[in-house]
Amino acid sequence: MNTICITGAFGFIGSHLVEHYLKSGMSVIAVDNLSTGSATNLAPFMKNPNMTVRFIDVCNKAEMDPLIEQSDIVFHMAAPVGVKYIMDNPIHTLLGNVRGTDVILELCNKYRKVVFIPSSSSVYGKNLDCIPHEDGAKLKEDSYCVFGSTQNHRWAYANTKAFDEFLSFAYYKKYGLPVVCVRFFNVIGPKQTGRYGMVVPSFIRSALKGHPLSVYGDGTQCRCFVSVHDLVRTMTQLVEMPEAYGDLFNFGGPYHMNIIDLAKLVIKMTNSTSEIEFIDFKEAYGDGYEEMMSKEPDVTKLSKILPVEFKYSMEDILNEIIEYERKRL
Repeated sequence: MNTICITGAFGFIGSHLVEHYLKSGMSVIAVDNLSTGSATNLAPFMKNPNMTVRFIDVCNKAEMDPLIEQSDIVFHMAAPVGVKYIMDNPIHTLLGNVRGTDVILELCNKYRKVVFIPSSSSVYGKNLDCIPHEDGAKLKEDSYCVFGSTQNHRWAYANTKAFDEFLSFAYYKKYGLPVVCVRFFNVIGPKQTGRYGMVVPSFIRSALKGHPLSVYGDGTQCRCFVSVHDLVRTMTQLVEMPEAYGDLFNFGGPYHMNIIDLAKLVIKMTNSTSEIEFIDFKEAYGDGYEEMMSKEPDVTKLSKILPVEFKYSMEDILNEIIEYERKRL
């Protein structure tokens, strides 16, 4: 039986990974320091004999060493999350991402373990806003990454995720480390917190309470959404494919919509009486914030080695989150 080590295991995506592998009969080592994760995300599995829980920081090499040694596959999901959290905690964002990934890659290389390193569509920065594109152009893995000023904290997270990619590919090039990197585009689903600026859970919770839905800016910024279940299925397949090692892939859904339309859809699906309020970005995040107006992935590269399936429609995804949030309320 394989042993899977998942850092950030009590977070949104990490907890879904843990659940997937436990249901598959695998042994799971769940690592988290609960800085942004929640103990409730894995509460139903805490007595599962196949799960070992370690509440430690991934930057602690001495404590992580034996956990990596006894694992077969490592998913390094531990990272600061959410625009609000990143803007409020720039030092932790920078050092937490870089130090954590450095430790995980070093130990995975030491013991020759397969490792998954998640990246983010934030790495593209202001690409679609600053570089001329044809109408309907999508972001490809080799598209240019365009960041703003280093005095704008908005780009701190993007730069650390880009560094994670550079370091991953350096380990692959020099040592042949079996590492896979995937850039996520707006993954959503149950268990996602709305505390740090995640738009979908924030909208749904406000709508269920009859509170105004806060749209930042004018709401014309567009995003692509995808189910966490579709992502987890893709991630778990990629780590088993040697042809994916040492490479980078986009993963995002086909549901491309602007934020004002998303707010209207949530109000409709929850039968809410909520209204929409518009809030200036500076009021929401303070100084040093820049918004990316559009992010849409090209998944052609991924589809060449793995069938890209989106089994959940946007309505399916939202209904699942609405049901989850209703139970929590």
